[in-house]
Amino acid sequence: CATHTHWAPHLTDLLPNIYGGPLPKVQQKRVDAYTNWLKDRLVEVSRRALENRRLSDVSWTIGRVGFAVNRRLETGGQLIRDEEKGLMVTWNPNGPVDHDLPVLMVRDAISHALTAIHFTYACHNVALTGATAISGFTNSIHGDWAGLAQEEIEQRHPDCVAICTIGCGGDQRPVFCGGVAVAEKHAHEIADEVDRLLDKSDWRAVSSPVKTKMVRAKLPLEELQPRDDLQRFAGDQRPSANVAARAFLARVRLAQPSATPADVPFVVQSWRFLNGPVMLFLSGEVCIDYQLRIKRKFGDGVWPIAYANSTPGYIVSKRMLEKGGYEAGNSQFYYGWLRPLKPEVEEWVMDAVADAVESPK
Repeated sequence: CATHTHWAPHLTDLLPNIYGGPLPKVQQKRVDAYTNWLKDRLVEVSRRALENRRLSDVSWTIGRVGFAVNRRLETGGQLIRDEEKGLMVTWNPNGPVDHDLPVLMVRDAISHALTAIHFTYACHNVALTGATAISGFTNSIHGDWAGLAQEEIEQRHPDCVAICTIGCGGDQRPVFCGGVAVAEKHAHEIADEVDRLLDKSDWRAVSSPVKTKMVRAKLPLEELQPRDDLQRFAGDQRPSANVAARAFLARVRLAQPSATPADVPFVVQSWRFLNGPVMLFLSGEVCIDYQLRIKRKFGDGVWPIAYANSTPGYIVSKRMLEKGGYEAGNSQFYYGWLRPLKPEVEEWVMDAVADAVESPK
């Protein structure tokens, strides 16, 4: 699972065209080296965690925080951005959101000491983004509100490890963005809510064993554009990373038409506890329509977590495809796809979810 901070090093094969096309060889070499370094440490920390397992009491509950908003405020199909006092405000007060904050608590079975907190919120991890942040954080590394929330929880509870995962927040963002102070405010809201929940007694027990299942699907893309359109895209030299990424992909497709992918890989993984939630891990930048529909269909016992196992692109709903905009359109170029998903993709996603939720092995 990734928190999808925008202030982290680039990774091999993730968002391969975010810079408009392939990186220079010397930079790609650095990216590959960092990616291998990270993989080694992820394996090591997993191995150490397995070696240090101990009997624990696990429970969960659902709280609420309120800083996520739908970022798709559209006028004539365009996203409206307003900046005031260094804060970026881009939100649609009528757009769908989900302010639930599911929290998993782990206590040592002998001492009852709090050892871990896991929480999930459906919101892009981009509170640093904005004029203030860009001027002070170019090419810097930071965990944004998710990392700050983890740090604050661990500071308040020194023997506890805090882990944040992101829900279906592909089209969600903090209502205020624009620097560390703003990110800290959002993190503080989460830490306060976790402490409020820790003082309550309505936690639901989680018990083993756990049954798991992984479902793999292929989400269909629209038909490839005519050759004349591809040639026009390939020759577009406007100074934009989005345009450059589309131009690069068009040149690749013109040169290698047989290599054009027809679908996007998508993975759903479920963890079903004997008693407790069904944790549902979804690959990609899944948008909020799916989280709301999943909870309507399966109830609040299902805990959606996105940005899990892989990030093939934005997973948008039929409603979003009809409206258009960044998530449903131009973002595809950065991920290596030259065309949008088909409207029936929503039912394909929900079929995969139902398969994972209803019949885990």
